[in-house]
Amino acid sequence: MKDSLGGNSKTAMIAAISPADYDETLSTLRYADAAKRIKNKAVVNEDPNTRLIRELREGPPLNNSMVILLF
Repeated sequence: MKDSLGGNSKTAMIAAISPADYDETLSTLRYADAAKRIKNKAVVNEDPNTRLIRELREGPPLNNSMVILLF
C-alpha cells in the first residue's frame, strides 16, 4: 500500500461509511487508518547526468581531516 500511495505528491482519501453495513464500514475505517499512518520521504527527481554535473561544479565536500596543504 505504501508504494501505491507514495511519491512526491499529496494524497487525499475520502472514506465513505454507513451505519447500514457495519462490517464494510469497519473495514473501510481500518484501511483509512492504515493509509493515514503512511509516511514518505520526498526526494528530488533529478537526472543522473544533471546531478553529476552539479556535484562536479560544487566540488567535493571539505573535510578537515582530509585537507593537506603542500608548500
